[in-house]
Amino acid sequence: MAKFNFAFGSALLVVLFEICCVNFADATQPNEDDNEAKANFWPLDAIENPGNYVLKPNRECGGHNYYDDKLVEKLKGFKQTERGAHILMQKLRPMVVKNYVLRPYEAARLEEVIPELGVYGFLIGDLKAGRVLHNVQQGYHFRTKLSRVNEAGISAGFGFYDSVYLY
Repeated sequence: MAKFNFAFGSALLVVLFEICCVNFADATQPNEDDNEAKANFWPLDAIENPGNYVLKPNRECGGHNYYDDKLVEKLKGFKQTERGAHILMQKLRPMVVKNYVLRPYEAARLEEVIPELGVYGFLIGDLKAGRVLHNVQQGYHFRTKLSRVNEAGISAGFGFYDSVYLY
């Protein structure tokens, strides 16, 4: 039997606006020159300030990310052929909220957590022409992770399935 973790009653309304603004503000008004300039300096800044970044491999199921000293070590040791298999991203600093988490065979426990909304969808467009051909949202998942850990893996015990509760 699979082990599932759950968290209920996250402060969704407070967090949703922040998530949307942080994730989509640059995407709605892209400035190619500015974005390219920022991208060229990110690896240097990430080595000097690794706490502001996460290095993610291009693979399914999450996990296996590099943080802090391991991120610096990986960036300095990259072979040219490995670079395209990773994405260097700035860390988001979402709001931490208190919530009760439930684990199998344990009493509910009040923890500091970070809710995460994932939207399933796809977009087909032409960046050069600035045209969106097809943009579809096909559902969502909502999970919460403990604020004291970097990873959010549910099966690894760091994350929890959550529910959207609007009140």
